[in-house]
Amino acid sequence: MGLSTISRAKRDQTWREDVVTNGIGRVEGITVDWIAGNIYWTDQGFDVIEVARLNGSFRYVVISQGLDKPRAITVHPVKGYLFWTEWGQYPRIERSRLDGSQRLVLVNVSITIDHRAEKIYFSDATLDKIERCEYDGSNRYVLLKNEPVHPFGLSVYGDYIFWTDWVRRAVLRADKYTGGDMKVLRADIPQQPMGIIALANDTNSCKYQTLQSLTREFTL
Repeated sequence: MGLSTISRAKRDQTWREDVVTNGIGRVEGITVDWIAGNIYWTDQGFDVIEVARLNGSFRYVVISQGLDKPRAITVHPVKGYLFWTEWGQYPRIERSRLDGSQRLVLVNVSITIDHRAEKIYFSDATLDKIERCEYDGSNRYVLLKNEPVHPFGLSVYGDYIFWTDWVRRAVLRADKYTGGDMKVLRADIPQQPMGIIALANDTNSCKYQTLQSLTREFTL
């Protein structure tokens, strides 16, 4: 398998055949449904998931909407499920039926960097926690657990970490070192707040922006 070609071959390399050679942007992951005799693959170039027979015939797009840099993919042919990862603006793990229906987000992950302290902060909306670690992944530490009901976007500014919460439809902050001093900054957001960016303004106070259908700005 190349980035724009899908091939099959015998294990002893005595025979090889290119089965999908056109209309591919960048293949990132591939999996085989050995029961139905199908191959599924993620195309990060076109942000789609496709399926075809093992020989490349009967090819069609399974999922074409709402994908952002799909990568790894695997199939459970007995249960009839596809699982895949996305590495775009909002990294996550999703699941669907083999025909692309009944999509479900299994794990939401957000990430931000504390450049001053050289730490990485990340959230898991499935387990409802916010963690941090070093740049090499060591010293992993759970900063907040269960208090964030459904954390999504993350941002660090000064001594605080800020996050959006889908269930509360709120923006919150806490001490980035201890997780203490938690405070709800805004709790009346009409839509689910997405990403968040904390930044300084001209008066040396801090503002944050949450990404919704319309971007809104609030002074902290």
